[in-house]
Amino acid sequence: MLSNRFGGIGQVYLDYNEALTGKGHAVLAICHRDCVWSEATDRQARILPGLETGSVAAKGGPLALWTAWSLRRRVRRFDPDVIVIHNYVRLGLLACRGLAPTVAVTHMYKSKHFEKFDAVLALTPELRTRCAGAGVLADRIHLVPNFIAGPFPTPAFRPDAIPPVVIGALGRLDHVKGYRYLIEASALLRDRGVPHKILLGGTGFEEANLRRQVAGAGLETTCEFLGYVADKADFFGRIDLFCIPSLEEPFGLTVLEGMKFGKPIVATQVGGPASILTHGHDALLVPPRNAPALADALAALIADPTRARDLAATAAQTVRERYALGVVAKTLEKTLMLVAEKTGDGNRPPSDLSPAAR
Repeated sequence: MLSNRFGGIGQVYLDYNEALTGKGHAVLAICHRDCVWSEATDRQARILPGLETGSVAAKGGPLALWTAWSLRRRVRRFDPDVIVIHNYVRLGLLACRGLAPTVAVTHMYKSKHFEKFDAVLALTPELRTRCAGAGVLADRIHLVPNFIAGPFPTPAFRPDAIPPVVIGALGRLDHVKGYRYLIEASALLRDRGVPHKILLGGTGFEEANLRRQVAGAGLETTCEFLGYVADKADFFGRIDLFCIPSLEEPFGLTVLEGMKFGKPIVATQVGGPASILTHGHDALLVPPRNAPALADALAALIADPTRARDLAATAAQTVRERYALGVVAKTLEKTLMLVAEKTGDGNRPPSDLSPAAR
């Protein structure tokens, strides 16, 4: 996992380490040397038997060959049965070609070069369909969702009479996360006389624009920017409702986090949220880019705390039954072992990568 940015891919990489070592497998976890994930991997290695660590200073362009050589040397020394590549797939293929079967994970909507992998782990049915459309053979696509580790707390709610209701949002401050529409919805709620507060956790390129939007709408006392949130339990303990206003979302690990901590969820009906959540059953789903619909859904749950509790309780049960680490780890292990068993059977796709890395 060679990204040096905060985000869900890094967390999933850590979750894979925990899931596979928990099943008794030896894992070599390689990440970017200069990022928070390197520190987190080292912490994991101190408590997870069977986990080895490695790191590279990932470089693109003219230095891509040096990065690939560093990766290849470390991987060859470990002698794996299967190699999972979370991102920078072209660089990963260049480095690992011929060492062991390779597996890509569909963290994004990009699917270029996936047809060159021995297997692809699709996080949702939508991503499985996209991979097939991009030329990946059907028998190489496996549906393995992201997952989340426990413990799973019992959903807890504040007394109904305590205003204002606190609405939380969490993730990278990026255009595709749709936070501008949450801020617009907040202005609508204020104009309707609905007491509320917004806690927005995360960092990113859009932060300055979002802050200007908040100031322009006169919401400085309503919307609070928290920066990067390391303590998820503390964040979810401070909010009453959780909002995911994304314009697109391949999966959305924050969906599982909101479910885990038992918060009523309002999300846009896109990608991962739409595949994980069911409108009216464990969340309220609204169209993307629609601030009035977002405000209506949030206002509905604020006005009906009993319904909000019921949705949250159902979501908490869903995440325990379908997306808990112990549940999905079985599928992940079975899939990777199946791929590893195909080594040397002549069924591996040819690789024609050029030396340039992504």
